[in-house]
Amino acid sequence: MRSDMSERVVLVLMLVFSFLLGGHIYTGDAEEVEGKKSAPDAYGYFYIDSLDPAPKLPYVWIDATGGTNAGVNGDDTGATISLPFAFPFYDKTYTQVYATSNGLLCLEQTSSTFSNRNIPTTYVKGFIAPYWDDLSVYSSWGAHVYYLTGGSAPNRWIAIEWHRASCPFLYSGSSYQITFEVILYENGLIICSYQDVTTSYSSYSKGGSATAGINSPDGTTGVKYSYNQKKLQDHMSIYYITHKTKVWELELLNGDGVQNNILYPLKDEYYVIRTKVSSDIGPEGLSCVEVTLGPGKEDIRLVYDFETDLFIKENDNYGAVYLNTSLCRATVDSETGNVTILFYFKVTFNYPRESFDDRVDVKSRVWGRGCAPDEILKEAMFGIEKRVELVGELKAVGEYNGYIPPGTWGRGGETVWFVGLKGMYYGSNVQLPPEIYTVEVYDQFMKIWTDEWIEIGEEMNVTVELPEETTYRVYNVRIVGLVQEYDVSSTVGEYRIRVDADAPGVPYNFEMHADDIMDPPASMDDDGEVYFTWDPAVDTSSGVKGYYISLGPRGSGAESYFVEEPLTEVELRDLPEGEQKVYIWSVDMVGNEGNEIFLCIVIDESPVEFSGFYPQERVWLNTNRPLISIYINDSLSGVNPKTIQYRVSTNGIGAYGGWQTVFGYEVDKSIRVVVQPTLKNGQENYIQFRAKDVVGNEYVESPDYNLWVDTEPVRFTSFTPREGEWQPTTLLTVSVKIDDRSGSGVDPGSIEYRVSTRGVRHYTPWMRYTEASGGRSVVVSFEYEFARGSENYVQFRARDMAGNPVAVSKDYRILVKTLPVLVIESPPSGDVYLDNESVVFDARGSYDEDGDEFEVVWSSSIDGEIGRGEYLERELSAGDHLITVSAVVNEQVVVSKELRVKVLEHEEDLDLSLDSDGDHMPDWWEMEYGLDPLDSGDAQDDPDGDGFTNLEEYVKGGHDPKNPWDHPSVEAPPVEPKEEELFSVWVLVLILVILIGVVMYTGVMSRRVRQAERRRQVGRRVPRRRELKKPQHRSEEED
Repeated sequence: MRSDMSERVVLVLMLVFSFLLGGHIYTGDAEEVEGKKSAPDAYGYFYIDSLDPAPKLPYVWIDATGGTNAGVNGDDTGATISLPFAFPFYDKTYTQVYATSNGLLCLEQTSSTFSNRNIPTTYVKGFIAPYWDDLSVYSSWGAHVYYLTGGSAPNRWIAIEWHRASCPFLYSGSSYQITFEVILYENGLIICSYQDVTTSYSSYSKGGSATAGINSPDGTTGVKYSYNQKKLQDHMSIYYITHKTKVWELELLNGDGVQNNILYPLKDEYYVIRTKVSSDIGPEGLSCVEVTLGPGKEDIRLVYDFETDLFIKENDNYGAVYLNTSLCRATVDSETGNVTILFYFKVTFNYPRESFDDRVDVKSRVWGRGCAPDEILKEAMFGIEKRVELVGELKAVGEYNGYIPPGTWGRGGETVWFVGLKGMYYGSNVQLPPEIYTVEVYDQFMKIWTDEWIEIGEEMNVTVELPEETTYRVYNVRIVGLVQEYDVSSTVGEYRIRVDADAPGVPYNFEMHADDIMDPPASMDDDGEVYFTWDPAVDTSSGVKGYYISLGPRGSGAESYFVEEPLTEVELRDLPEGEQKVYIWSVDMVGNEGNEIFLCIVIDESPVEFSGFYPQERVWLNTNRPLISIYINDSLSGVNPKTIQYRVSTNGIGAYGGWQTVFGYEVDKSIRVVVQPTLKNGQENYIQFRAKDVVGNEYVESPDYNLWVDTEPVRFTSFTPREGEWQPTTLLTVSVKIDDRSGSGVDPGSIEYRVSTRGVRHYTPWMRYTEASGGRSVVVSFEYEFARGSENYVQFRARDMAGNPVAVSKDYRILVKTLPVLVIESPPSGDVYLDNESVVFDARGSYDEDGDEFEVVWSSSIDGEIGRGEYLERELSAGDHLITVSAVVNEQVVVSKELRVKVLEHEEDLDLSLDSDGDHMPDWWEMEYGLDPLDSGDAQDDPDGDGFTNLEEYVKGGHDPKNPWDHPSVEAPPVEPKEEELFSVWVLVLILVILIGVVMYTGVMSRRVRQAERRRQVGRRVPRRRELKKPQHRSEEED
């Protein structure tokens, strides 16, 4: 910094001294040098300027004063400017630059030094020096640094302009101010342009003390245009580039016309412009190609971007060009490296040229990465022909009569198609694309019809509806729908059509003649060959053309016969049988049809027919006198009711009785006849009908109708098991046969049965039997678990296929052998004995309902078999015995019962406190009241329901546990009655006391009787020498 300041002081002194002397000091070579191209630096950058001689590039100046002020103001100062794109410079890219007041544009570092250096230099690294010198930019002197951006990716640019910078820095007059700029392009191209670099201070003028060039980011290489040399000129540019590009070719491949120079707007085919470009380092050095239509005028650009491989259109503010990017393509020649680019496009009627003679120039420009563009201009490459015309012969084609020559008749309301013309580009054989124009047909009242789409190769087809009145119309044709100033409204010529909308008259006196034209009129015939005549119709417009004869109304699709005027008769053959309406109407020369009239005739050649017989044949009926009906039909002349007859057979088809006449019917085309004959059971019943029609055709007999009759219900037989026989087991198979042998058979879906094991009053609901298959004899069989005894019953019901009432069988009784019933009188379960006393075993009340013999066998869990017989007396060993009583048949136990007794050793004293089951109740007390001394669970039982358990009854006074009135006392709180209630209460108490006394007396007496009996039994079992004593219990009152 100190070096810069010392140098600057010396320079200022020299300027002052020079000014005082009135002279100039030159700090460099004063000789001006011609333009040239430099050798490349180590990276490949070189320069080409715009000065003669060649090679040279054009001078470029972009006025940036309309852009943004960068804010540089003063001496040795600067400002940072953000770039609108990433700018490639040597092997780096930058998004901002630093513009100094000293004409230096820094990229790598910021430096505002005024002391310029030769290139390359590491003093300041990475810069572009359009005019590095000791300058100043004071806004008060009208000096500024501006920047302006433009273009679109990938061809964007920024121009940074030093506007009226002072050179040298101390001088403010306009003659000491210079203007220059740097233009940076997105592809890396650098252009330094000089609008005015001539200053009154001669040694500073034209770069005499300045550095012009570029310096690499590391300062080791660069491109020097000048250093302290007067090489810079007004209105010159210096291009700093890395390689060169070249445009080799620009052609329109498929223009129309003899000279291939006509474009038709919106033609169905695309036009193709071909341009061929190259770079000295191959295709990878190319950035984009621009083909400009009308350079300097409409400037419509067709662009190909090499980096994105995209085709785009720019600057088309008119909608004048359509570029088909899907067809456009770029191809590389593998040998030369040249790139051929094809642009597929159409022009529109909006293209801003008034006439074909105003030809369009076309320019192709190629851009490379870090290089100057190259271009080719082809002047008047093509003209655009916007004029159009209609070509061909106009014709009108009618819906009914085809071609309608001008001046002839058309039918009122008829659809007419105008055809024969095409829209063409003027003076060519090229047809207009269908989407760009419309053909209009209009009449003298300016009613318009259009054809909005005429395919290439086809003619116009405009649909017109003629008026529905007798008149005339004059039609014209024109083209519309193009750009307004080029609409074509010239007419092709008038087309006149006369219109007949009136219907012709009616052909009256339409008549039929049966066998000859001379026969009198008739309405019926017996064959299909007849004649028809009528009077001629009248038409005052286009005239009568002829007559239509038809078996159906107009428009019905029935076959028609045309008779051409002037004939008024026709013979028709093979008319169909039946009632016919024959129609006739006239038609005029243009196809108008008159009102129709018709004639009713009848052709009857067929006899009557039979249908709808009821009931259905071979379906069982359950009555001998069914109602039988049949339809007798004759759709033409009708049925004669006096001829209707029927006959019946009950013994087969060969045994009919005589014909019987049916009365009571009127003539009709369909008669439903109902009869009620008498039939027999079986399948041999037949009936037949016959009748004639009104016109007298012969008798026709109906088919033989077969009728089946069944009036008897089904029957039940062969029931098993046989009634009255005892069955050994409860699981039995029950079966019955259901018969309908001479009838319609058993309906399997109707078979049901029910069962009872408790007599005939307790049947189950009816159950459906699902295993039958039907037939005249059906066996129903099923298994069922019956009860032992004589109360088992089974019943069936079913019906036949003829629908007779349901038949119900009798109640079938089934007997099943019963088991013996053991009735044990002694010993009671839980009793206690001594081992030296006899125990009575008594089962003499046992029995078997069905009377079978059985033997009673007694056995003990300790002593084994005790003995056989209904009554035994035996001594048992001491211990707790489980006694089993069995009913045995053939040494097989069929039923058994069990009981328990306790046997004590006789020498033991009988302990009245003995409690065998540990339930705190002694055995003697439990035995006295019928409880089980071996069951501890009965201590908590309450058999008399008095609210006290057996244990509580014993502990609280030894009360009878089975007497609800004998229980421990319950204290209740006293209730003070009201005085007026005392009398009633005392009466109730008295009654209650009497009742309680009676009950207690009865209970006490019963208790004493049982105790006496128990003592008797115990006394019999216990030795008399031992005295039994009860334990003493205190009452609740004593406690």
